Amino acid sequence: MNSPSEYLGEILVHILKKQLDKKQQGITRLETAIILIAFVVAVAVFAYTALSSGLFSTQKSQETVYSLADAVHGIEHATPVDIEAITNVG
Repeated sequence: MNSPSEYLGEILVHILKKQLDKKQQGITRLETAIILIAFVVAVAVFAYTALSSGLFSTQKSQETVYSLADAVHGIEHATPVDIEAITNVG
């Protein structure tokens, strides 16, 4: 049989293992939370970039449409001489 000191040693080892398991669970949960936060930040940056580029391209296309509309409006009010000057550039 085990002596009382060996039995006490086994109990202490068992208690220490339980405490280490709890600490390991806490560390694992902390690592999981950090990774989750990193993913959320990465997705937010990606979404911001996608929205910014979409808004930028929309603004550029709007400027193009307005410039074409101004050009068409200018041609409507041009005299025949102006049209010949525009088409015979080369």
